[in-house]
Amino acid sequence: MENPFIYQRPIRYGEPFCNREKEISYLENGVFSAELVCLASIRRMGKTSLINQLEGRLGEKVEILRIDLSDVFKLEDFVRLFERALGRISPQEKILHHLKKVLSLRPELELGLDVSTGDLKLVPRLVSEKDSYTFFREILRTLVRFAEKEKRPFWLVIDEFQNVRRISPKGEIEWTMRRVFEERKSFFSALFAGSERSLLLQMVNDDRAAFYRMVTVYECDPLPLKEAEDFVVTCFKETLKRAPKRELVRKLLEIIGGHPYAMNLFFHRLWREASLKKKIINDPRIWGELLEELVILERKRFEDLNSFLSLKARELLKAIAIYGPVSDPYSAAFLQKTGLTASTVQKTLKTLLRHNRIRETPQGYQVADPLEKLVIRLSGVPPEELRRLFERTFSEI
Repeated sequence: MENPFIYQRPIRYGEPFCNREKEISYLENGVFSAELVCLASIRRMGKTSLINQLEGRLGEKVEILRIDLSDVFKLEDFVRLFERALGRISPQEKILHHLKKVLSLRPELELGLDVSTGDLKLVPRLVSEKDSYTFFREILRTLVRFAEKEKRPFWLVIDEFQNVRRISPKGEIEWTMRRVFEERKSFFSALFAGSERSLLLQMVNDDRAAFYRMVTVYECDPLPLKEAEDFVVTCFKETLKRAPKRELVRKLLEIIGGHPYAMNLFFHRLWREASLKKKIINDPRIWGELLEELVILERKRFEDLNSFLSLKARELLKAIAIYGPVSDPYSAAFLQKTGLTASTVQKTLKTLLRHNRIRETPQGYQVADPLEKLVIRLSGVPPEELRRLFERTFSEI
């Protein structure tokens, strides 16, 4: 019997997944409507797992070309990723034939890894006499035309898309992509996903950027609490034939703000304990202990993550966690509470936004990560008191 709560890696299609039906339905419609969508979120919000579910659900109805720019730092490597990905999709022979007609290609074979089987095999490598930008443009153009010719939906997925700006800081890749995508009519869609939210929004919302008014932004937010509650209870019932009280589950989810990673981490550990000792599944002491461990673990992580921030930036981040959402950070009341000046707030707000520590919402500025908000609010509480605090919280339910 396997633990149904998966963390520390993306959730694959077919594994227990807290069904984000709203998000999947929206993105699936975009695939069949030839839309360009930017999926933005902070890290550990389940973005890659969501894409995995959508890819599995689309199955053979759509041709999918998926690449990850996490470790790409120059254009040649970006183009190389396309070459390798083309060798993995089903109509590769047809696409290669189209490319050969457009470009001066010398097809070569090299030993590569088949990601679907884990076996080594000979895969085609496209060697062009054209410069990298021309080659890249023609690959994209061929994919768009191929989708039109075959009348088959083609979905291009680029993860960690913000790295495109690092590969070409002046936006050459983005403008190349825009010009090609403007030629599409139907059947071709793309998803640009990334975890550096502020940079992604700048890439699609800035009126000087290539993708301005061309890409729809969709946010991958924390889990809806009712949906997450149903998921947790169902997973326990299906695997252990018993489940924790819904009231306990709901309170835990409220405390962590529907954070997917925190949910899976906490219930992974509770499931492990409950699989060994049946009676502890609703024990407030166990719940308090596990939540204390989670907060202490995350406290160290966020301290390391924010170590580069100035003292004033950390003070403003703490104030937003405590008083947020902050609709007017320049108000006399907020400045008096924090002891900061308006000029300091103006400077540090930009820093916190740029590094995705906070986000601006219609309600005001708030900490981007609900788990970090919780950790900051509890930053002065020692571990022993944390456990007692959480035990009392769960005992009252």
